Amino acid sequence: MDALSEARVVDAVMDRLLRLRAGEGVELHSSRDPYAVWQRMDRACPGDYGFAYLQDGPERWRVQVTRRQSAE
Repeated sequence: MDALSEARVVDAVMDRLLRLRAGEGVELHSSRDPYAVWQRMDRACPGDYGFAYLQDGPERWRVQVTRRQSAE
C-alpha cells in the first residue's frame, strides 16, 4: 500500500479485494492504518469480507483480508 499515493490507495486496494474469490485472502502491509479501506469495503459489500489486524501500528500495519464464503 505504501507504493501508492494516499489519494489512490483505497481505490486500488478495493479493486484488488473485489477480485478475490470466496475463501481467498490477502495480507495488506502499510505504514498507515488501513481502516479507511475497511470502512469503504464494508459499506460497499457489508459482511462479505473479514478484516483482521495482524500488526497494529504505530509504525507498520499488517491486515489479513478474507472474502467470506457465500451463504448460498
